[in-house]
Amino acid sequence: MRSVHVALGTASILTFASYSSFALAESGQHIGYTWAQCTAGLTVDADHDSLDDECELALASEFQPRLRFASGESAKDRHPYWAVKPTGTRTARIYYAMSYFKEMPLPFMGSHVGDTEFVVLQVEWQASDRWKSTALFTSAHYLATDDSAWATLSNVHWYGNTYGRPWIFVAYGKHGNYVNLDDCPAYDTCNDGGPEEDVQVLSNRNLGNYFYPLNDSVASSYGDYTEHYWGPNWGAAALEAYLEADPANIWEHDNEEFCGWRSPDPSLPRCVEAKNSNLRQLCDFDFCDGNSRETALCGSCTNDSDCKGGGTCSSIGGASKCTQACDESVSCPAGYACSSNECVPKSGSCAKQVASIGLSR
Repeated sequence: MRSVHVALGTASILTFASYSSFALAESGQHIGYTWAQCTAGLTVDADHDSLDDECELALASEFQPRLRFASGESAKDRHPYWAVKPTGTRTARIYYAMSYFKEMPLPFMGSHVGDTEFVVLQVEWQASDRWKSTALFTSAHYLATDDSAWATLSNVHWYGNTYGRPWIFVAYGKHGNYVNLDDCPAYDTCNDGGPEEDVQVLSNRNLGNYFYPLNDSVASSYGDYTEHYWGPNWGAAALEAYLEADPANIWEHDNEEFCGWRSPDPSLPRCVEAKNSNLRQLCDFDFCDGNSRETALCGSCTNDSDCKGGGTCSSIGGASKCTQACDESVSCPAGYACSSNECVPKSGSCAKQVASIGLSR
C-alpha cells in the first residue's frame, strides 16, 4: 500500500503552511499553575502522585494535541482518556489514550475492534504559570509494525505557541500518529485532507495510575465490547512487591484476568492480551510505578538512578536516601524542608519520617 502525501501545488503549500501559521512569538502554554502550586499544599490528589489533580487537568487540557485526519476517514470515533504524572522537579508527563472504537479494513489488511494508539508529551515548568513541551512520543502501531518514535521537536508543527500543542497527522483507518506527512511509511495512508479535531480532555477521564486508578478497570464500551485500562488493582502493598520483583514487566501480572477489550462473542478469544492494551503502554511510560516526587523521598538508594521522579541519592542521617531538588520557587512536601537545595526530613532522619501514602520504603 502506498503512502499518500500532499501534492506540491500552490494550494497544498498554503494548506501545509497553515500548520505553522498559528505559531506565536511566545513558547509553551500558560496553564494557570506554577510548579509550586501544582505540588505544594495539594487541594485534591486522588491518584496520590504529589501533583494536584486540577493542575493535571490544566496540563492535559492546555497541551492537548491537534489531530489532522486523512481524507475519507470513517473510523475516528473514540472515547479518549488521559493521565498525568510528575517525572522530576518541574517536569511532568502527559499520556493521551486515543481509545478508538475500531479500525477500518484496508486491502490486504484486516481490522479489529478497539485501537490503542496514544501520544505522550513531556512538559517542563518555565516561569510564572508557563510550561513548555520538551519531548513528544507518537505511537504508530506500537510494538507491531512499529514506527512509534520520540519526535525531533524542531520537526514538529505546533498549533498555537511553539512547544505548546503539537499537530498530529493520523493515518487513514489504522490511526498511526505522525508529526510529519513524510514520516508516514508505505503501509499507512496519510494526507492532510480530512477533518481537524482536538484530543478531547474531560475532567472525569483522568486515568490516575496503576496504584490509584481513578477510572478503575472498565473505562468505555463499544456495542457489547468493553474496553479496560487497569487490571484488578490488588492494593499498593502487592503492587509494590511486584515492582521490586519485576519492575519492567508489571503489566504481565495481569495477563490472566485483564482484558484490553473483552469480546461478547463466545467464538472469539475472551480477552485481548494485556500486551495489546493501553495497560501495557501506560506501564511502558511509567504510570505503573510509584514514580512521584513524594513517594521517592527517603527511599533507599545506591545511586541517582534508584530515585524515582528525578531524585538524587544523598546522605541523610548517615544513610543513603533519595532527595528531591527544591529552591525558592519549588517547595518541599509536608514533613520536609529545603536545605542546600534538597528536600530533607525536618526530623533529620528518614527512619523517623512517616510514609505519606502508605507505600513501603
